Amino acid sequence: MERVRTSALVLLGFLLSLSVPPLPLASPVGGPFAYITNFMSNSVSVIDTATNTVVATIAVGSRPIGVAVSPDGLRVYVANYAGSSVSVIDTAANAVIATVSLASSFPIGIAVSPDGSRVYVTHDATTGHVSVIDTATYTVVATIPVGVPGDDLTGIAVNPSGTRVYVAHSQTWKVSVIDTSTNTVTATIPVGVFPVGVAVHPSGQWVYVANQGSNDVWVINATTNTVAATIPVGSEPTGVAVNPNCGCNDTRWIRTNRCRREPERFADLCDQSR
Repeated sequence: MERVRTSALVLLGFLLSLSVPPLPLASPVGGPFAYITNFMSNSVSVIDTATNTVVATIAVGSRPIGVAVSPDGLRVYVANYAGSSVSVIDTAANAVIATVSLASSFPIGIAVSPDGSRVYVTHDATTGHVSVIDTATYTVVATIPVGVPGDDLTGIAVNPSGTRVYVAHSQTWKVSVIDTSTNTVTATIPVGVFPVGVAVHPSGQWVYVANQGSNDVWVINATTNTVAATIPVGSEPTGVAVNPNCGCNDTRWIRTNRCRREPERFADLCDQSR
């Protein structure tokens, strides 16, 4: 299992290393921008997506891996795997303005609440906690127990209303559901083998989980916390993303390790989520 876990870390590092603001940012020098963590060089590259060129390189903590952009595009949060910290980047200055120390080590996945007030961080093979950061003070305001020590917590996603956080457990093959009003786990859902990536549909109705070990994506009904569909994909999928503009009349794209069209498989799910 160690070989698989190491492989997952490398691949997850690649997939978590890219983040773009949810809305286009206006800028005198171009944009919008993509933010890529450079695990071995302890930095973040800023790419102007209009020109596909690197416009800045920002020094951060040790072994940066997960990255997330605030909804307003003003801040970028970087999980430093070997530094047990989160770097906060001001996107106007392309500079680190704060470093948040974490009580748990090996932070890996990171997600921002829709209102930008909270940052949620998973930890790899340590305490089984999710750290919660208050973005007004850049301090850890809660640690949520969601697993046991040694149970790798990897992918993490927040639903559009900010009421639920979904966390992948790669070693115990499940997804935990956190109620953000109480910071407690309200459901645990068995999924495929070695889940890593998690994404939530813009409607909040569907949660997608990429399972590296079983080569598939499982679709969770967020209302019932049950698995609604299983989609075979290519070898060792570790990340998943949903088109934010996906509509019921559009061909649906799911990004894992490759693009797949799934309009027929999800016709009934789309109808239910209207």
